[in-house]
Amino acid sequence: MDANISKANTNNLLEESLTHAPRQSLTSLHHLTAQETPREVAKDRRTIHRQPLPRATCILPKKMPSTEPLTTAEKSKLFLIVIAIPTLFYIPLLLAGAYVRTYPKLPGLWFGFKLTIATLTVSYIVSAALMMDCPHIVRLRMHKKAPDKNDSMTERIFFTAGRILIPLSITFAAWDAKRYEEMTGHEFDHSLHYFGSSLLFFCFIWIIYVLRTNQYASAVVFEQKDHVLITSGPYRVVRHPMYFGVFFFVLGYPLCVGSFWGILPLATLPVLLAFRISNEEAILVKTFPGAYPAYKEKVRYRMIPFIF
Repeated sequence: MDANISKANTNNLLEESLTHAPRQSLTSLHHLTAQETPREVAKDRRTIHRQPLPRATCILPKKMPSTEPLTTAEKSKLFLIVIAIPTLFYIPLLLAGAYVRTYPKLPGLWFGFKLTIATLTVSYIVSAALMMDCPHIVRLRMHKKAPDKNDSMTERIFFTAGRILIPLSITFAAWDAKRYEEMTGHEFDHSLHYFGSSLLFFCFIWIIYVLRTNQYASAVVFEQKDHVLITSGPYRVVRHPMYFGVFFFVLGYPLCVGSFWGILPLATLPVLLAFRISNEEAILVKTFPGAYPAYKEKVRYRMIPFIF
């Protein structure tokens, strides 16, 4: 990842560049000679405005997220997002996967489909409600949802792979659920549906617990201003507890839908997370050269207790 600087340093660089900008060229625009034409003056102005400012590799937001309470508009936007995700993302993918299996017939709304959408909707709404008193975290995650060109190649590869893997996994689970019904001639065991629903809901609650413990947790790995190493709460169990919560989704989602084989494509997600951990820990060692190696000695497991 490119070297990063704080927002304050970025502002100082910008102010210094403007302070030492060539005043003579700016002043000359106000004292035109008879030989200068309006076209030449406009060209000079464009040249001055295009003078490169000091290059900064800071990837922090121009304005760091405020700790002020969420406004009504921000709350409305948040709830629209959490309601739109199950409606506009999961429902089309689930129905598309089922339709591939039942073609040319339209797939019925099987029990696993209805339970999954209900579980996801409730989970997103409860998660949003639990984050209302954490405006900084909400704004940070809504601001930087994906890596940009200044972020590391590891982050860009991770997000690209995730954008392909997750939709395919969601679709495949629905396809396999309908295949199971056709092959066996009966519905998926409802107790497994409910077990998967419980795991899925717990995944959201666990991630909210991690976010409330660590206010620096963000969707993208990058250096942050005044970063503090968090070692309490779930961070006493594993060094990356949010990734541990992903396992509940990997197991819970396919079972909730009604699929066994749907676990396999989602099982590649922890592999991607393990790949990402190396980049994340490199940043943490650089940010906390003394404290983080000591923390690694104290909490030996990265993602899965007693395993990894």
